[in-house]
Amino acid sequence: MGNQKKEAIKKLMEMGFDEPTVISALDNCDGNQESALEYILSSAFNKPSIPYRQNPNVPVNIKPGEDDMQKAIALSIKENSKSQPIEIKERDQSIPLGLKNTSSIPFFSSLIQIYYSLPFFRKLILSQSIIIQTEDPRKKKLFKLISELNLLFKLMETSKMKYEDTVGVVNAFADIDGAQLVNNEKSHVGDFSMRFVSRVEEGLRYLNSQSDEEIVKAKEDMSFLIEGSMLSGMFFGKMIPKIRAKKPDGVKIREELGPLTFGKFEVEVDKKEIYEAWRSALAKEIDLFQVAEGVNVKAKQINWIDILPGVLIFEINRLTTDSKGNISKAIKPFSFPMTLYPGRFLLKNSKKTVKLQRTMANKKKSLKQLENTIESFENFNNRKQNISQMLKLCSNFLENQNNQELKIGNDEIYVDPPLPIEKKPTLEIACKVIGDYSEKVQSTLEEMKEKLRTCEKDVENIFDEEKFKKSEYELHAVIVHDGDVAGGQVYAYMKRNGMWKKFHDINVTEIGEKSVIFDSLGEYGISGACCLIYVDNNLLREN
Repeated sequence: MGNQKKEAIKKLMEMGFDEPTVISALDNCDGNQESALEYILSSAFNKPSIPYRQNPNVPVNIKPGEDDMQKAIALSIKENSKSQPIEIKERDQSIPLGLKNTSSIPFFSSLIQIYYSLPFFRKLILSQSIIIQTEDPRKKKLFKLISELNLLFKLMETSKMKYEDTVGVVNAFADIDGAQLVNNEKSHVGDFSMRFVSRVEEGLRYLNSQSDEEIVKAKEDMSFLIEGSMLSGMFFGKMIPKIRAKKPDGVKIREELGPLTFGKFEVEVDKKEIYEAWRSALAKEIDLFQVAEGVNVKAKQINWIDILPGVLIFEINRLTTDSKGNISKAIKPFSFPMTLYPGRFLLKNSKKTVKLQRTMANKKKSLKQLENTIESFENFNNRKQNISQMLKLCSNFLENQNNQELKIGNDEIYVDPPLPIEKKPTLEIACKVIGDYSEKVQSTLEEMKEKLRTCEKDVENIFDEEKFKKSEYELHAVIVHDGDVAGGQVYAYMKRNGMWKKFHDINVTEIGEKSVIFDSLGEYGISGACCLIYVDNNLLREN
């Protein structure tokens, strides 16, 4: 037996198929691994299906009719193969598999691509033994979700087709909580991802023999998502809320509340950049905070991150509402770095952060004053006219009026035909004064802009300390919405093997980093990032 065939047998058996079935499939497919996989799956229509499991010696007690899931999976594969025209079936093996999004969730295929690209997520799902031996309806649904996800990941690993379908996974997911509940979150990537990961975690716990009592108890206080988790601990973290208030008599109050579990941050596009938006998302104003019986005061709550997840999800809110209640999409830039440092928002750094934030607030105040002054120079009286340019044009206009006379009528300036007189000395003086003013204004404007750049750099470097850079996250994916509030299209940019790729439904193309930033910034056209996903660099390095 050749080394190539041995390797193919090993890989197919790792997917859970027994050795006789694998050898038979390879013999029928001239040793081609991809064709053998399709052969095994298609055989499900003609003979009892083979349960997916990592250990062939583990008994699987499936009663007649209880393997409907396996048949449904095979049917999904068969139907999807039919739906793909022959001319687009084959793909370049250097290009990742595309995913056809047949659900009403516009970003679903993008999320699945992102999950699959995360090594810890992919390896955990592919390593599961899907054994169906329960009468519990909820467990059956959870196992079906993991089975469908397991199968899709296997196809993404080995399929030679250009794309596969996500319908099996999305239907299994909707079957757990109900399609209506899932559809309610179809506009919120972060909420949808939190629910999806939670259900996968729950199924993994049951599959790996944790008792019902353990899981139910853990779910009650949300510790289920972090402590002892198999997957969700990579997506969920813990925050400690701290309250600051002042009693009517001036006595300050400092109070720490119980921990909060989080799986995403919703940030506002109006904050312009991710650090300021993140800071704002962690702060909350409380109008009525009880400090004594019958005594309520205003308070401020700041959430400090105690436990960081491996994956940070930022959902960008670009929707605005005008005075009439009309909702529109804000075409505004929102900047974000390729590398993110969450150190300034960690509980252990809170004292130092508060001190530096005061310094930053003062610098930002000066920054805002400079921006406003520059704006008044460059947008005089909100007419989008630069004062220096206006003065220069005025000076040029007067200098060009040699032997002409200016008249004013009906609030308009006009020039009569040339008159046989010399230019008056006062006109020369006026030209010189206006020209001097133009140069002075331009010089002042440049000085202010240079001061603004220095101030911006100072603000940017305030947290440039070692203690704030111990945790380092890399931008791993960007989900983009190209359209307005009425609709549009959703696709994802993802960094794989050091290169950015665009995943747009069934199409996968390579793209440059500058194009990713340009399309995601949200300043040009109607496209803009609606979700940013950062991953802990240690996780990426370890895997």
